Amino acid sequence: MVNRFVTAFLLALAACTPLHPDVSLARGVSLGKYRVIVVGRVSDATGYPFNYPIADSVRERLAHDLIADGLTVVRTPADSAGPVLLVESTLQGFKSGALSTQLPTGMGTSRCTLSSELRDYRTGRHLGDITASEVSSEDTQQMSPFALMMTCARMVAEALHKQMKT
Repeated sequence: MVNRFVTAFLLALAACTPLHPDVSLARGVSLGKYRVIVVGRVSDATGYPFNYPIADSVRERLAHDLIADGLTVVRTPADSAGPVLLVESTLQGFKSGALSTQLPTGMGTSRCTLSSELRDYRTGRHLGDITASEVSSEDTQQMSPFALMMTCARMVAEALHKQMKT
């Protein structure tokens, strides 16, 4: 009985707790030397039937948020003599609980997971990964499926910015 109560309490608490991105850097890697970022391809591995080019939308949002954080984002690193960070992302998971993306009151539980691989642009060396997951449900702030994915992109940008400052 007590175990069920504790489990239920912890699940309720977890539903109210914002998720934070998981950052994993390769041994000995510091992103502090990188000042220029190339936001590379974003792929969609979800199989979800989006009505718009979601990969382009996530890529644009990620670049926008990195620039808003004061970072330099370029399409090609031709103008940079220093180290360049390449960020390539995959929308790993998506589930929409909305009855329709056009009905904001028809929300249910929605989830997204965005995974970004960090590599040195010139050498291709794997530097690390950032995975952001977010849930929108009746117990959390309601978001449209699109807003949910943009939140995941923002979480990746914030985590990357934090790593580059250290």
